Amino acid sequence: MCGHFAPEVGRAMEEDFSTLLEHLGYRILRKRDPKSGLDIIAQFNGEPIPKPIHRCTLLKPLFSPSGITAYSLKRGDFKEDDVDELLEKVERARTNADDVILKSISGSVMVTNHSKTEEYLDYLISKNIFCWDIKRLIFYSTKVRSCFSLASNGPVVEYSFDERINGSYLQETGNRTNGIILMDVDVFIDDHNKELTIGYDETKLILNNMYEKSLKNIINSTQLSSMFRQT
Repeated sequence: MCGHFAPEVGRAMEEDFSTLLEHLGYRILRKRDPKSGLDIIAQFNGEPIPKPIHRCTLLKPLFSPSGITAYSLKRGDFKEDDVDELLEKVERARTNADDVILKSISGSVMVTNHSKTEEYLDYLISKNIFCWDIKRLIFYSTKVRSCFSLASNGPVVEYSFDERINGSYLQETGNRTNGIILMDVDVFIDDHNKELTIGYDETKLILNNMYEKSLKNIINSTQLSSMFRQT
């Protein structure tokens, strides 16, 4: 059975979103797949496209499925029928024994340029669908701009925080000059919990995480003293 594509999905949106996925480190496997009717099928790789000036290693976005993922793009808002349709397309794709990519789809993402409430995002998660609304699209766009900017100066590695903080940080480490290693760090909290606040305790936890995960090894190996410079 051939799928069909929602008329509201324009080529421009498809190309813009494909570019965002590649900047985040995904590989596009299919676009407008005729067998399933899915808009985009992609898998995380960890290396952004195009390749930055310096090496850049990214983590899979926290708010996303693991493995091969199906994306449904909505230029406007979407309704419950669209959610059911996405679930049906993914289920039908998984039964395609002759197509390795389709039968290996492990999750799905609904993409919209509308803003969704925290409660509705959690509701979709209960149905095994992640939703990248306009807030999260802007968030990930900011992240990739930071990634490419940092990678223009030196190698970039992304580290996750522990389970108490849903987020990560991009670390760019420059060359050692006059006994000093300059390091730029951008922090991204990927959490739509409306009760979340970042105060003293959370900031201290973030800084301690950064020290234990990446700074400590550098300091021990170079025998340099450390100092955070917040900007």
